[in-house]
Amino acid sequence: MKNSTLAEESKELAEKLDLTGAHRAFRTPIGRNVHGTWARIAWIAVIAAVVVAVVYPTFRVVLTAVLDPNTGAFDARSFIQILQDPYTWEATATTLGMGLVATVLALIFAAPMAWAVVRTNMRGRRLFMHLSFMSFLTPGMLIALAYLIPFGPNMTGAAFLSNLFGTTTSLYSFWGLAIITAFHEFPIIFISLAVALSSMSSDLEDAGYSHGISPVGVLRKITFPLMRPALISASFLGFVAGINVFGVQATLAIPGGIPLLTTAIYQDFGYPVDFVHAATMSVILLVVSIVLTVLTNWYVGRHTHPMVVGKSGGSAKLILSRWANIFLIAWSSLAMLIILIVPGIILLLGSLSNTGSYTLSFDNLGFASYEALFELGQTVLALWNSAVFALIATLTVLAISLALVYFERHGFRFGKVMNSISDLSFVIPGIVLSFGLITAYSTGPLVLYNTAAIIVIAYIGRFLPFGRRNLHGAIGEIDRDLELAAYSHGVSGGRTFSRVMFPLSKRALLAGAIICFFFAFNELSSSILLITSETVVSATVLLSYKEEGLIGQMYALSSVLFVLSVIAYLVVIKLAGRKAFADID
Repeated sequence: MKNSTLAEESKELAEKLDLTGAHRAFRTPIGRNVHGTWARIAWIAVIAAVVVAVVYPTFRVVLTAVLDPNTGAFDARSFIQILQDPYTWEATATTLGMGLVATVLALIFAAPMAWAVVRTNMRGRRLFMHLSFMSFLTPGMLIALAYLIPFGPNMTGAAFLSNLFGTTTSLYSFWGLAIITAFHEFPIIFISLAVALSSMSSDLEDAGYSHGISPVGVLRKITFPLMRPALISASFLGFVAGINVFGVQATLAIPGGIPLLTTAIYQDFGYPVDFVHAATMSVILLVVSIVLTVLTNWYVGRHTHPMVVGKSGGSAKLILSRWANIFLIAWSSLAMLIILIVPGIILLLGSLSNTGSYTLSFDNLGFASYEALFELGQTVLALWNSAVFALIATLTVLAISLALVYFERHGFRFGKVMNSISDLSFVIPGIVLSFGLITAYSTGPLVLYNTAAIIVIAYIGRFLPFGRRNLHGAIGEIDRDLELAAYSHGVSGGRTFSRVMFPLSKRALLAGAIICFFFAFNELSSSILLITSETVVSATVLLSYKEEGLIGQMYALSSVLFVLSVIAYLVVIKLAGRKAFADID
């Protein structure tokens, strides 16, 4: 009996001290609830926002696949017929195959470069880190458009490869699509691996070196086994990004007649519109993404080695031999040349070459394409819309993300569930999300179709994981003792948040804002089905210029967006600091 009473008292004390997490709201050591009615209202509003932007549209996609479009009654016959169509599985197999090839190609470049940048004394490693992050902010569609000049049909590079391999070769092919997709995946995989390596203690590797094991032996027997979960996780992120990068697929797969799930959804919105077919393709893409997420999380959870995560102190860099240094510098330089530098140069030359085609001419360089670009009424409207929509979406994403992380930290009901749902939207393809928004808000009490609001909601759902993950890391590093000290002196929860939490996470908030804004500014996949003549954005206008044959204007706008990506990265680095992403000292 005495033991039972002692256990109850211990449990009560632990709850007051925030040791169990079983309470519904954060409490001070003296048991005072620091959050009032307004905090609960705000939390309800955040839940509603996530449901509106992510949960309900996704539910509507699944529902549309199994409902009769005329009566609204349950009817899975069309769904089953589409699943039995050979084209469905051809598109699925091509999508998965392309994603797999692209991920392997990206890994071949990203993994050695990440190891060299973080774990060795390779010269120029900080420069390579910055260039890799800069490529992260460069839309994949721009890279595809750049390489159409040398490797488009009947172009010089394509003709050379055709003669070399004895077959017709151009970017409008499976391999062309896979290679450009790999360029898009590279920075995602590189960043994931670099951050994981930077967070992992090098003590075991140092012990291996001290016992006379060669660098190759340490890499094979110690580093690789420890990094295997990070490799799987990074490959998953790259793969999901690759199969969903609609800008590259719209640029290369549609003209090349390559069947893909995303392009099939887009083409279903031609005449006549086929909602059931689009919904079925969306469900397949959604199931693939979710299954891969579950399998990746299961594998990483079972094989992660928590004892090697975190650094107890500075770690010595592996001293490379001269030839190893030269090889890794050459390898990293090649990656940056083909993924960032060469495409950027081609875009600039293409915009200055007044040929009006994919052919470069140095005899008549000038700014005629830029003049023609801004004479088109759509250009200014699209840039303005992109900026306004991205700004509103970014501010909303950061507000929701901050609330999700903060309320989960303070034990609010459904906090972990809502954070998990917001992260899940990362694997929901943008075109699937936009289709879900169409089916969800075209009828009923909340009609948003053909409005600017539905585009902003699409951006919010699309980029919520970026804002939440960025803030989760920053707020997670803030010691709770700082909050407890304020609460114990009678300071309210809101005042503690504004005076303690917000200032300490402000830098991460600003860096996240720039990243979210720029991604939203260039977003195509979740915009393409939602725009009207009055709500066009820069990415959709860029694609329309290509389809209409306005090549000069297309490259001029591409150059503007490329320069903006460089500026955005410089701003992020200025705000977040030079060690914002990984410690490579």
